[in-house]
Amino acid sequence: MNGNQALELIAAIAGPHFQAARVEELVSGRPEAAQLWADVEKLAVDQRLAPFIYKRLSEANLLDLLPPAAGNRLKTEYAATGYRNLLLAQELFLIKKIYRRRKIDFILVKGLALAERFYRDLAARPARDLDILVKPDDFIKGQEALLELGYTMVESKLRQYYPTDLIGQVPFARSDAKLPLWVEIHQSIVDPPFFDPAPFWLRRNHLKLLDDDIPVLGREENIVLLCLHHAVNHWCGRLLTALDIALVLDAEAGQIDRSRLAGIAKATGLSWPIGQALLNVKGVFDVRIDDELIAELTEDKPGRLRRRLFGTMVKNGDRAEIDYPVKLALFGAPRLWWRFIAASMRPSRHPRKYGRLSLIWTLGAEFWRSANVWRRMTKRSSKP
Repeated sequence: MNGNQALELIAAIAGPHFQAARVEELVSGRPEAAQLWADVEKLAVDQRLAPFIYKRLSEANLLDLLPPAAGNRLKTEYAATGYRNLLLAQELFLIKKIYRRRKIDFILVKGLALAERFYRDLAARPARDLDILVKPDDFIKGQEALLELGYTMVESKLRQYYPTDLIGQVPFARSDAKLPLWVEIHQSIVDPPFFDPAPFWLRRNHLKLLDDDIPVLGREENIVLLCLHHAVNHWCGRLLTALDIALVLDAEAGQIDRSRLAGIAKATGLSWPIGQALLNVKGVFDVRIDDELIAELTEDKPGRLRRRLFGTMVKNGDRAEIDYPVKLALFGAPRLWWRFIAASMRPSRHPRKYGRLSLIWTLGAEFWRSANVWRRMTKRSSKP
């Protein structure tokens, strides 16, 4: 079965506007419909869209179009997502309480905030963890508060080898709950922190989550964050992050301040990948995006080598195993490189036995690994 048909069917179901006629046209009375639904189920589960697919089909009374096995799988994903997200919401209230006591300002981003605001159902949008943005001055205090709640810091080579001010996020885990829970504390919108996140704190909204007020990003700030997440963290290869953007743009249509959005995007220095994210979303889902906005965001193109590298990443999607060095080379400004090198060479940053030598060895090994991954991906992408 053609994978494009499965993607087309998913887009018709999950896009901002449910296309019931198109869904029935693709599957009704066709002998290959069972295989198409099997492909849709596999792609939806792989791309974490299964709960929303189930919700849409259930609301449209079209679940009878699915083979029983596929329908049961989607229903199971929906129920499991709802249960996990309720646990995460309860955990969020505990974190909010201790942060208020310690006078730590925070913003809930992605995950639960999107599920409640734009999917209109906590069970419809999976959230693997809680993503909490804090100000850089509160980065350490926010981590200490989680340790007080019984969380443990997840071991990471980033934390071992890279300076704290160049680590955008730190993951924490807690295993004494009903399910293993994860929380990521962010001091930056993306990782590595390519730009000053201060503009994202200028305007905030509040979300009513299970009758509790939770601070979330402002309208334009949220769109920029989601575009950066889609382009920089997932190389435009994850349908869930593309759907996030599509639903937000549709829900906020007519209220988005285009000049403000463009200003925030340009302030990050990453307006080109943000524009590429919008182009990708427009190509997948039926959503109206201002062409003039995309043109404005993509007018400052990076160099040819950077564009080629980004194109290779996009072709390989979420499977690209590229770490800090390539991301820095692709998106980082020269001043970030010098700051990175200078901060990394401080002896106090490296408690390990070999200090600076250990850091240099690690950076060299990562560059070599990333270069080999890119070389293999380039060869694979060039094959007909």
